[in-house]
Amino acid sequence: FPSHDILCIKVFWGSHAHGPFPIRQPRLAQSHRNSLVLKEVDMFDSNKFLSTSFHPRTETVRILQLKEFFPDQENPVWTVRGLEAQELAAVRLARFKRRNQLAALNTLSSFTAPTAARQAMLEKIISMSGEVEAEVAGRLEMLCIASVEPKISMEVAVKLSQIYPTVFWSLTDMVTTLTDQGAVVGE
Repeated sequence: FPSHDILCIKVFWGSHAHGPFPIRQPRLAQSHRNSLVLKEVDMFDSNKFLSTSFHPRTETVRILQLKEFFPDQENPVWTVRGLEAQELAAVRLARFKRRNQLAALNTLSSFTAPTAARQAMLEKIISMSGEVEAEVAGRLEMLCIASVEPKISMEVAVKLSQIYPTVFWSLTDMVTTLTDQGAVVGE
């Protein structure tokens, strides 16, 4: 390259849910007799990021199906927020545990003549898990964690999922969307 030409090359490390995330961008600073000299330029301001305050992203969802259970029946709203990494890990752990329970249940139930110990373990697994699928187990955990108003227990989340499954699914979809969007820059 002639010495007056400048070449910019974008380098992507890893990936993000919405595509590659640019970390650094090397730039051709100069050329000397057919050799290229690259200068690394930071694209992420770590100091600014660390000094900025953030708060959870929230969304208020109007739920007419549940209006009789809200004090303001004209405006029944449920507020949910995005999750942090530790909370998201708890949701994934709930799914993982449920998958393991189902695998253990399938293994134990495949024995033709279970011993008393196997029978006891089988009954414990069944009583712990009921008929909950792994995805639902994760979403139950998610809704308990992410409900800002009203705050709910696991018992309420389970009943909501059984009685109003589309409301339950819509709320947890909103939590997933908020989590994906990340926190909001605060003051």
